[in-house]
Amino acid sequence: GTFRGNGYTIKGVNLKEKGSQQGLFRYIGELGIVADLNVAGVVSPEGSQEEIGGIAGVNYGTIKNCTFTYIWVSG
Repeated sequence: GTFRGNGYTIKGVNLKEKGSQQGLFRYIGELGIVADLNVAGVVSPEGSQEEIGGIAGVNYGTIKNCTFTYIWVSG
């Protein structure tokens, strides 16, 4: 499928759990498309920390015209 963000921003993504394959989208399949999306949040997982991304944990498709902004969390 296709997810079009239309330039909007999704804020508050918080990827801190243990495990792998984490992202706003856990998997994007071969025909999947994520486009024109801005994402803001925290990525600081525990555990094996394999296949982690702010937009996609695993991507076999297309991510285009997207950004990820890290939000610093102190304390």
